[in-house]
Amino acid sequence: MEFRDFRLWSDAEEADNVTLEGNPWRRRRPAMFAEWFWRKQMGKVYEAFESMDAERLARLWAEDAVLEFPAGTPMAGPWRGRAEIEAILRAIFAHNASISVTPHRVAVYHPWSPTGSMTVFAAWTFNEVGRDGHTYRGDVVSRSEIRHWKTVHTRDCFSNVPGNAEHYATMEVPPRRAPAEHVR
Repeated sequence: MEFRDFRLWSDAEEADNVTLEGNPWRRRRPAMFAEWFWRKQMGKVYEAFESMDAERLARLWAEDAVLEFPAGTPMAGPWRGRAEIEAILRAIFAHNASISVTPHRVAVYHPWSPTGSMTVFAAWTFNEVGRDGHTYRGDVVSRSEIRHWKTVHTRDCFSNVPGNAEHYATMEVPPRRAPAEHVR
């Protein structure tokens, strides 16, 4: 499956077909822009994961962003700020010899925002091979809040938390700043 084959669902298609009558090109333009933008953004995420490039992936987040992992995993809880997000991504990538990502669906709520504010749900499958040879396959649904075209908050939900915890049990988790040090 090539990356461009994933299905993008957008409320723009329904909303635009209801609100803009007449010219079919005018009805499709917002949905087409949203699809183009999200294919481009998801392509950046996909390429950064496949190349295990934490810096490139972290650049997609705002400076004060929050990335949350579910309880029961070694990286559980919020990682606040781009520096912490990059640190946990570096640790994840250092723990693995390879990561392959298969995006399945992306749903965008309010994709046609002049301020770049929207909510995105993405369903992925990860196949990870640890440096110790342990293989982990898991499905993830991510909910991301986007403001000014940057991710400000992402919460990942894993289908296989015990499998994730087992795979990352020996990962060196980087330290986090104390909550008082976080600037919001």
